[in-house]
Amino acid sequence: MTSVAITELGKRFNLHPDSLYIESSDIVTDLMYGDKVIMSLIDQDALWKNSTREQLAVHHRKVIVDKLKVMKEERSLWQLGKRVLYFILVLIGQYFLFRLTNWLFKKLKLRIQRLKDTKLKPFSIQDYELLDTQKQVNLLVFLANLLRYVFMLLQLLLTVPLLFAIFPQTKNLAYQLFSYIWDPIK
Repeated sequence: MTSVAITELGKRFNLHPDSLYIESSDIVTDLMYGDKVIMSLIDQDALWKNSTREQLAVHHRKVIVDKLKVMKEERSLWQLGKRVLYFILVLIGQYFLFRLTNWLFKKLKLRIQRLKDTKLKPFSIQDYELLDTQKQVNLLVFLANLLRYVFMLLQLLLTVPLLFAIFPQTKNLAYQLFSYIWDPIK
């Protein structure tokens, strides 16, 4: 329950971690942020930790404030700007990888076309010509295109989880997608 409250609090854009305060009564000591109770401590909690309730509250306040400061830093406007920039850079990189892949496969297609007149010979069984040079070229071009699409799909399979890993809200999804790719490879 406490971790959920801290996580929800850490997602606030107008978060002030030092505003977390301690409020004590005869029975319970509460760690509060505004009018919301983040954590409640009783004498038995302090007994388990061999301290007083107030000492335990001060300790927990320090831990929670440190965690909230880290969360605020992670969700700051500067970090968001950097993540958006990384996102754009990955997309641009992916665009250029696609362009490079298409360019390389166009070159490969031209080399295959040139093979028609130089290295390729008609494939025949007895007197029946099974594959003439044009059919062989068409088959090789088809296989090259198939290989290009497989290569581009692999690029996407690596890029999409990378895009998800940039933002903390989708980082777990990225790891799950990576595991779907990596586990079968292992």
